[in-house]
Amino acid sequence: MQLMHYLALSAKGKACADEALAFPPDCTTYRVAATFTGRVDGVSNQIHETHRKRSSADQIDGKGFGHMGMFDAQLVVQSVENVGAVAEFEIPESASKPQ
Repeated sequence: MQLMHYLALSAKGKACADEALAFPPDCTTYRVAATFTGRVDGVSNQIHETHRKRSSADQIDGKGFGHMGMFDAQLVVQSVENVGAVAEFEIPESASKPQ
């Protein structure tokens, strides 16, 4: 899948750009755009109102989505199309070669 390909390349590029290597590998990161098709699932209005009134000291009730049910909505992606990527950051080749 193209989206995963560019996301993996960007993660690798970001990681190597953060390190001080004498001979860095390809450190290109990409700005990726895509069309996502899917739906948004949400908790009931009653649960949402209860969560809105909750303070940060209250226990999490687990009646939502995600980690420990903390979130009132979730995205359910059904397809990804029209993936495009543009190189966003690139270490010049002259910087990666010894002088």
